[in-house]
Formats: sequence, C-alpha cells, structure tokens
Amino acid sequence: MRFPTGPTCLLIPVLMDTTAGLFYFCCTLLLKTEFGLDDQTVGFIIGTGAIGYTLSTLYCSRISDRLGPEWCIRLGTAIVCANNVFLLFANNVWVIVIGILWDGLGHAFFWQGFQAWISRNVNRKETALR
Repeated sequence: MRFPTGPTCLLIPVLMDTTAGLFYFCCTLLLKTEFGLDDQTVGFIIGTGAIGYTLSTLYCSRISDRLGPEWCIRLGTAIVCANNVFLLFANNVWVIVIGILWDGLGHAFFWQGFQAWISRNVNRKETALR
C-alpha cells in the first residue's frame, strides 16, 4: 500500500481542526462579550457554519474530482487563513456570520481534497481484502 508518509499526513488535519476549534471558540467569546448576545442566538449563529459546511461539501467534492485534490487542499487552507485574518476586522455581527460561512466553505474544500488525496494512494486490492 502506497500511503503519504511523513508528518504531513497527520499534521495537516490536526492543524486544520485546531484552527476550526479556535475560530469557533473566538467567535463565541466575541459574540457574547463584545456584542452581548444570549446563548441561543450565539448557538444559532455558530450553527450556520455547520449548514454552510454541509451544503458546500456537496459541490466541493465534485470540484476536487475535477481539479485534483492538491488544488482543493491549497484553496481550502487559503480560505481558512484569509478568514482568520478577516476576523481581526470584525466590528459587526454580520461580518462574523459571513466569516463563519466562509470558514465552512474553506473546510469543505480542504476535507474533500484531503480525503481524495488519501484515497488516491490506497491500493484497491488491499482495501478489498480488509
């Protein structure tokens, strides 16, 4: 079985999940302390990220198949990085909502490309024998 070796196979997903967790943690604190929103409103706003991720995943998997997984991994990482910088200038609730939706889009690109990159290097006969 030919599998991507080295620390990139484990390090990249750990970093992406860490940035997602920190992004939503910062957004929750920002919405509660700076804007004074209640818990239900904050949960609704944070939940829009899951909706954005789910809807984006349907299209990002097709794009990953057409353009290649490396392209989608790079695009997803660039969107997430730009989104984290964009959060520094958040002075409105709607800016945070747009940032949460873009974060879902970036992770949809990244995870679809990463899954295609991993599965491309797996031998089909070895997978069938398991």
